[in-house]
Amino acid sequence: MTRAFIAGIIMGTANLVPGVSAATMAFLLGIYARLMLALSNIFTGKIEKKDLLFVFFVALGVLLGIVSFARVISILLDLYPHATFGAFSGLIVGGIPRFICMLERGKKRTLFWLLLGFAVIMLLSIAEAGSSESTEFLLERSASKLAFDVLAGFLGAASLVLPGLSGALVLLILGVYERAITAITAFDVVILASLGTGILAGIVVMSLTMKRLLAKYKECTIAFLTGLMIGSVLFLVERSSAVENPLVFVTSAIVAASLSFVVLRSSQE
Repeated sequence: MTRAFIAGIIMGTANLVPGVSAATMAFLLGIYARLMLALSNIFTGKIEKKDLLFVFFVALGVLLGIVSFARVISILLDLYPHATFGAFSGLIVGGIPRFICMLERGKKRTLFWLLLGFAVIMLLSIAEAGSSESTEFLLERSASKLAFDVLAGFLGAASLVLPGLSGALVLLILGVYERAITAITAFDVVILASLGTGILAGIVVMSLTMKRLLAKYKECTIAFLTGLMIGSVLFLVERSSAVENPLVFVTSAIVAASLSFVVLRSSQE
């Protein structure tokens, strides 16, 4: 269970970065399939001790990663944005070949779903570019604010299940990202409970949905996830303003991609 706990910490930390998906990190670390199976078993009533322990340690790691590294990630993004975004971009790039190898070449429907996943990320990035976060009343606890926190948490939870889809990006688009980070650093229990409720519900719904999609439409689902991952890399490149310091960005990306590729080759799902 040590591996699950450490993977959870990495997933939680990565999920703080807009454009990076916790599910992508789970895939790179070789626990994605195991996690989806455990979640689906639990939520369908097939509860086993090993599944409960696995999910518990992953969830504990995710929580620790978010709480412990929220401020660190914020500082890194402020002081070393090119290196930070480059590293996360490289981690994702290193995982893309694994997805592509699962796809059958030459199928039009495969290409369609891949392009659709790519388009989803591009549309989200456009929406994020046009959005703005208010710095006022970040810790407001009105009923409407808390209800919206639940909805945002639900939508953001998709990143824990879908590789390539970033929960932080979703929160940015919804205008809740800064509020969530502030609530974490201030340890506002009420706001965190609202977000947590939405996240839990989102994980239940999305994990069951993914199980069915992978069972009935595996090829199309993997193609869509691949498109999400490719799109997320381009989003990170654009967001980091890599052209301002391409050497640092590319160096970080190459090192991270190499590490990701080696880990994937040695891991067994």
